[in-house]
Amino acid sequence: MKKKIFAACLTAAGMAVMTACGFSKPAEEPRQLTEEEQDALGTELAEQTDQMTEDLLPGALDMEEDFLEQFTGEMDLEGSWTDETSQRAQMDISMNEDGSCTAMIYWGGSAVETAVWEITGTYDPVSGGLSYDSARHYVHVVKEDGTDAEEDETTTDGSLSKVGNRLLWHDSANEYEDHFFARTDAENVFDGYYVNDEDDTLYIQEEDGSFSVEALIGGVSYRGTLKNDGEGLSGSMENENGDSAEVTISHVLDGMELTVGGAETYHYEIATGLID
Repeated sequence: MKKKIFAACLTAAGMAVMTACGFSKPAEEPRQLTEEEQDALGTELAEQTDQMTEDLLPGALDMEEDFLEQFTGEMDLEGSWTDETSQRAQMDISMNEDGSCTAMIYWGGSAVETAVWEITGTYDPVSGGLSYDSARHYVHVVKEDGTDAEEDETTTDGSLSKVGNRLLWHDSANEYEDHFFARTDAENVFDGYYVNDEDDTLYIQEEDGSFSVEALIGGVSYRGTLKNDGEGLSGSMENENGDSAEVTISHVLDGMELTVGGAETYHYEIATGLID
């Protein structure tokens, strides 16, 4: 899936350049090309396409590597995490001596009832995830006399997957809905890939305290380095035509909101579909 995305990008880029370099429709009916001229034109176009592919390939491979790093590789799981999706769940992860980890997820239902998951598994950096098939799931109840009880115990299956610096949780008890957990004390909630309804993409990566941003905004490609001003990311980005625009990016529950020039706002959701 990921390799097809980058191959499609190369093909689209090649087609765009060829279209831009095409001939305008002449005022008069064009002369019919001879067979030799058609062969020569075909050879020239093929050479141009090969050259464009050669020029674009290194950058595409770098983009693919950056993309893969968002969803695979080592990840420090230990610590406390907060469910950004429901804002009702908390997860605490501890590491075990055998290299596995135990995740305790607490989902508050009321003042006296809390759904609890006890998940044990081993994180796989190759796939960027932890899968489980027998998590202990029950409801912790505080009774009127102050005593505690565990009710409705069952087992569930699911996974925890790396998405940038977040964890995506799927569990059978929740019908495998998307739930994104961020570190409770995390300052960087921006890193990752995002997409909007118009298939515009947004890529954010922290680099030495600033954030490298590449975005398609209304179909136009922009690049720039933004700073975190405490309320979000802000700064100037330049588009493919060399024009600059002031951009702000703010974090919302399911992704990012990007505003250009303090006016038009674009909503990008976390690109979960790209990691299937």
